[in-house]
Amino acid sequence: MKKYLVVYVVCFSSNCFSQSAILKQPKVMEQCQTEIELAAENIEIKRLKEQYYSTHKSAFENRAATHVLLGWPMRVSSDYDFQYNYFNLQNYVDQLNPATGVQDYGCSTRTYDGHDASDINIFPFWWRMMDNNHVMAVAAAPGTILSRRDNNFDRNCTATGISNRIVLLHDDGTTTRYHHLKNNSLTTKPDGSRVEQGEFLGFIGSSGRSSFPHLHFAVYDAGENLIEPFFNSGNASCNNYSTESWWQNQRAYWEPQINRLMTHSAAPSIQNCPNDEVVNAKNQFNSGNNFHTGIAFMDGQNNDVAACSLIRPNGVLYDSWNTTLNQTNSLQYAVKPHVLPSANTGTWTFKAVYRSKTYVHFFTVGCKSTETISGTISGNDGYITSDLISSTAVHTLASNSKVLYQSANTIELKPGFEIKAGVHFKARIKPCDYSE
Repeated sequence: MKKYLVVYVVCFSSNCFSQSAILKQPKVMEQCQTEIELAAENIEIKRLKEQYYSTHKSAFENRAATHVLLGWPMRVSSDYDFQYNYFNLQNYVDQLNPATGVQDYGCSTRTYDGHDASDINIFPFWWRMMDNNHVMAVAAAPGTILSRRDNNFDRNCTATGISNRIVLLHDDGTTTRYHHLKNNSLTTKPDGSRVEQGEFLGFIGSSGRSSFPHLHFAVYDAGENLIEPFFNSGNASCNNYSTESWWQNQRAYWEPQINRLMTHSAAPSIQNCPNDEVVNAKNQFNSGNNFHTGIAFMDGQNNDVAACSLIRPNGVLYDSWNTTLNQTNSLQYAVKPHVLPSANTGTWTFKAVYRSKTYVHFFTVGCKSTETISGTISGNDGYITSDLISSTAVHTLASNSKVLYQSANTIELKPGFEIKAGVHFKARIKPCDYSE
């Protein structure tokens, strides 16, 4: 995989995203597969397909006449904390012959020479996400496991080694390939087993020729021809590997959004690969504590602005600031320090409004023993206690609301409690100081 620059910026004023220290992931060019390795894999998969069809003649004779349509080949685990996204797409298929330059389907250069796949990273803090099994590869379409390969080292940072991999054969003869999976995490289903769209294949890792945890997702049609599943209807000439989109719902070339908001006891830092990042994630503080807010931007564009605020437990604004991006980058993480005031015990809200969408993260100052919630409540709300939450509240939709109930012991949802359609509700038995 092509290793890239991730920008981590620490802000010390109200409008300062470009002013202070940048923590860098070294920029090194590495291929997921050499040309020789890719050629060998293509030969192997062709042989396996022929072998499968020779023993499953009806599958060959009844292949679908139209090509498969793909769902997204990743899914986040249910125990990952409130998040809005968990990946970014770093590299597309290179449309030009090797050694003749690079071009992606969008007529730009989000790829590297000879790349035959989509490289989908997990973000933010990929090693931590990998260690906690937060993101998994899933079947992009129904099919049959043609080949599974496991038991290879999964914390690679260099262009060596063999990846853990699954290859699926779909009903039209298309194959999809899922590389760099985590060691010993693959589905226990053997070769020849049927899988459905969205079914678990394995957790995202960094096995084989990999710089850090990501999924190398490649698509080949029934004739073993490379496919770029993305299609640029505005300039079809830039795509040499397909004449239409192969996605059920194609994502945009750029998708500016916030993956996640976090709070930290100190600014996070990147260690030398493959050591875990020092994230310093923390969701419980005391009055007077120093702490940091963090924003993980995906595909942030130059001069984009996120309007940020800290809101006290009583709903009163404590602080506000703008985070302004000073470059276009697929991954950026902005950090800003704060000091908590005295008193104000309870659940605080860290909010960011970016490109007209509201994002929230809940944390607590002190730890209330109990919380009783009632009435009609609109908007984003968090409730974190040590012993008991009791609720008869009706939570209604406002700006795609998120509501969190978190208690170490008991959560009581009593008659009258209701979550209206469109509200994202999460209840969990965890202590106040929990941070995944």
